[in-house]
Amino acid sequence: MYLIIANRGYCLLLVLIALALACGTDEQVTTKSDAGKKTNNAVSAKDAGTKNGDDSESTGGKSGGRGGAKAETGGNGGAGAVPTGGAIAETGKGGNDSQSAKGGSPAVDTVNTPECKSKSECSDPTPLCDTSTRKCVGCLADNDCAKTGFRSCNQKTKLCVECKADSECASPNPYCNTQTDRCAQCQGDTNCIGSSSGSFCYTPTGMCVQCLKADDCTAANSRICSKTTHACVQCSANSDCSANAPYCSPNTNQCVACLANTNCSADQYCDITTNKCVAKCTSNTNCSFSTPICDTASGACVQCLAKSDCNMRMGTPACSPTTHMCAACASNGDCTANAPYCSPTSGTCVECSQDGYSKCNDTCIKTIDDPNNCGGCGVGCGEGQTCSDGQCHCNDSSLTACGSNCVNVLSDMFNCGFCYFICPGLCLAGICIVPRG
Repeated sequence: MYLIIANRGYCLLLVLIALALACGTDEQVTTKSDAGKKTNNAVSAKDAGTKNGDDSESTGGKSGGRGGAKAETGGNGGAGAVPTGGAIAETGKGGNDSQSAKGGSPAVDTVNTPECKSKSECSDPTPLCDTSTRKCVGCLADNDCAKTGFRSCNQKTKLCVECKADSECASPNPYCNTQTDRCAQCQGDTNCIGSSSGSFCYTPTGMCVQCLKADDCTAANSRICSKTTHACVQCSANSDCSANAPYCSPNTNQCVACLANTNCSADQYCDITTNKCVAKCTSNTNCSFSTPICDTASGACVQCLAKSDCNMRMGTPACSPTTHMCAACASNGDCTANAPYCSPTSGTCVECSQDGYSKCNDTCIKTIDDPNNCGGCGVGCGEGQTCSDGQCHCNDSSLTACGSNCVNVLSDMFNCGFCYFICPGLCLAGICIVPRG
């Protein structure tokens, strides 16, 4: 009888064990590892998804289960779950916590592949790694800019800049131009009162200038406002000149008799120092002090034909092969590392190999027509504007470019008559009308 009871007790024990194996447990999951069996406790389904993601309510959890150390597979996230350490997916196998997950490596975001993980992967002009964006940048803090010659780090662009506030600037450029992050002479016309440079502030560059529009020029012989220099000049095109001096000099914006030999008769040449047509020379005796050398091939009196002709001219020791004028340089070999290229048109050493280009953050940019660097580094044109001759112009000819905005100066109360003139009343036909009383 005792044997029967023992056998029945043994059978009951087997039944209980079988039931336990069939039902399983929600408290732990056993995974296989290299060292033996290890367990990985499950997290609440509502807070972090479930291991298998079968229940409709718990499958939308915040993350799938984490794989155990060296697990064959990590827990499967519910539908719509984000596997911890992986990209968005319905199920994740082996997040960052799983090592050498069988069947594949830890999940990687292939959409936003990092540009850098450390400083060693970056180089000038962006030598640092911003780990928050995984991008190579110019700076992360102000002290990163010490060796660049600039003093501040623009936290938006992550580039070293001259200033972020007026307190970082000093005379003669005491204001910080927030468009270019450079110290400027002015921020508005009031800053230009009494300035020898001019009475108007050209805000894109922060410089005091003579004019912003033609109406600003009142002298009889200089009624044109130059679009490039913002100076009051005699002409900006040949159409502004008369018959006795029909050509507009691009260097002086003055009307002259000639700009090239083709502007003169067959027995004359154009003296480029006076821009007048004169008789051709046959020897140096036919030439004057300013152009003492006779170029018999062209019949023109010039400053030089060889470098030795410029020995006595301070600051211009080279002879330009194109203009035959004494200049600062005649070839790149005459220049230094900070400005390594010789401009064939100006005869001066410049930073960029092509004329019309400026160096912005170690890159040569054509600032005469670049909409993001129009007329200077960092000077951007706004919507509806194009850049030409180093200046932002509105595509709509009826509008005027005031900084990055195109406005109608005939009716705009904030730009009445000209840019940045605020009218406290009504702006009609560019005239500010303020009612009395």
